[in-house]
Amino acid sequence: MGWYKKNSGGTTHGVGTKQPNELGIYDMTGSVWEWCHDRYSFKGNSSDPQKKVSETFSMAYNIALGGSYYSFLEQMSPSYRYFISSENRHGNVGIRIVRTYQPKKTTH
Repeated sequence: MGWYKKNSGGTTHGVGTKQPNELGIYDMTGSVWEWCHDRYSFKGNSSDPQKKVSETFSMAYNIALGGSYYSFLEQMSPSYRYFISSENRHGNVGIRIVRTYQPKKTTH
């Protein structure tokens, strides 16, 4: 359903060029990581789940979802979360825009 490392040829592809998911939504995975405004939080090791991370770490990374043209198949899911630097300027990070289809009304 999306462009990833083995089928992308190492580049992005146009919107709607793959089949939609089971909900009929196109491009929820692959091509580019979906950069999210949410900050990535890291809880520390499992022996101390309440451990807080320094402000430097938590403020420097955002969540990215869905994989990119350079991702492995295991990362191709809208629920797969990755952390990405807020300073990242690579071509495999972007945003996903939702658009609804509204047929034109005809007047008689």
